[in-house]
Amino acid sequence: MCIDLDLAAEADSADALRAKLNEMIVSYLETVLDTPDKGSIPDLLTRRAPIMDWVKYYFIALLVRVAEIGRFTFKASIPFHLENHCYGR
Repeated sequence: MCIDLDLAAEADSADALRAKLNEMIVSYLETVLDTPDKGSIPDLLTRRAPIMDWVKYYFIALLVRVAEIGRFTFKASIPFHLENHCYGR
């Protein structure tokens, strides 16, 4: 869903969804810019999704961030010599 322009799409995969939504956004913007009623362009470019869609979007974004915290892993090894620390050397 594009909450900035209130557009939505469905697809079988994330890549297909991105491609489809991108096509929709480009098509929408082309249509808006080609409109004979130039006075309506600012309103058409600033139309937003309903507030509940924004709430859902940010709630899902928060859940994704929280889930990412649980998947934290080190990308490199940390040099640590256990025997020096355990035996007071």
